[in-house]
Amino acid sequence: MSFEQCEQDLVDLIKSAKTKLADKIPIATDKEEKKSLMRQLNKEMADMNSLLADMENEIAKFGPNSRATFLNKLKKYKLDVDIIQKDAVTIGYFFLSIKFHSCMNLKYFIIPLKEKSLNSQQLQQPGQY
Repeated sequence: MSFEQCEQDLVDLIKSAKTKLADKIPIATDKEEKKSLMRQLNKEMADMNSLLADMENEIAKFGPNSRATFLNKLKKYKLDVDIIQKDAVTIGYFFLSIKFHSCMNLKYFIIPLKEKSLNSQQLQQPGQY
């Protein structure tokens, strides 16, 4: 797969993961829906890591002049993926804590999560650096 194709696939996965983290998972009301969204997010993260590795392999084939440009792009994508993975872990712990503290009022858990999670103003469009 070419670098450009990997890049486009990665951008699509990043957008999808950010949407799940910012919009879908925090407002999902059904426990099974949340689990399903988290499973989808985990699969997307695995696919993102695989694409990053493929992109790294493709960059190794480039000449020295163009390699630096592509390495900078890859570095920015890796940063995006790292942020997504950290937010996913935070949300995973959040839902785990709700499971163990189900007798507490959920609004006290939801407010801090929404403040910490990604919102549309903070999201940088992937691939537009």
